[in-house]
Amino acid sequence: MKVRERLFSYPVLSDFSDDFPGQKFQLMPLNPHINGDDIQIEIQLQNSSPGLDDLISQKKAAYTAHIECPSTCLRLAFESERPKFSLNISKRDVNVLMELCFMIVATQEFQYNLPEFHEAYSGQSFKIKPGDILAIGPSANIDLDIDLKWTMPSIFEIKPVPEEQQGFYEVDIGENRIIIRVDKTTYDIYCGLKGQGVTEILQSIIAMPALVHAVGMILRPEGEDNDLAEKRWYRIIKNRILTLGIENDDPVSIANKLINSVLGKAMINVYEATNEPE
Repeated sequence: MKVRERLFSYPVLSDFSDDFPGQKFQLMPLNPHINGDDIQIEIQLQNSSPGLDDLISQKKAAYTAHIECPSTCLRLAFESERPKFSLNISKRDVNVLMELCFMIVATQEFQYNLPEFHEAYSGQSFKIKPGDILAIGPSANIDLDIDLKWTMPSIFEIKPVPEEQQGFYEVDIGENRIIIRVDKTTYDIYCGLKGQGVTEILQSIIAMPALVHAVGMILRPEGEDNDLAEKRWYRIIKNRILTLGIENDDPVSIANKLINSVLGKAMINVYEATNEPE
């Protein structure tokens, strides 16, 4: 997101106007990192206008961050009374790229007349309303490829279907994670078994068919289903294939290699579970 250069009916601190001679509103380098299911962004702004600082301290204005994600149509706004603050964005809500723009925005109505205005505004006062932009900082983009780590939860999400449909299995590749929908009985059993040392079995039974389907879509000729290339699961799986140096092969073989020959490990799990000493 970038605020377009435009004329305002009152002075605005920005790089494209001289309304505040010698004053700056700047953004220090961003520091995004992954914190569980969130992307945490450390923000530090620098405002050299004493008058705008006073308005913020009087709670008449606030630092504002606008965030957009073109791929998911996400639009958010955050306000802060301090120039240094953190933002937490759910990874589920964003994909590929986040666009950020920083401003100082009025939070209440007041008369606007600051000593640092350009001399052309000398003696003038302006009526400001909540939401009016007082300062425009630089925009910034965050490439979300910072989180291409290969983990099964980062790729798959298993959900139950609303009504009991015995044996139901459906794969949806239209989201950032591959959605696997199963009947409620299967889902309840799956949830009960997680964390009980049978992860490999669960992966081979539930996730493997979906992974084969996903790999098949990635292997399709370039130009087909290009919209899938922006999905997080697509980029994670493709990155994994490149990282492991897997040569062109059939989807079943590639999927098996991606999860470290999970069939063999699943068989070992079954053998150990059925041959435990009494």
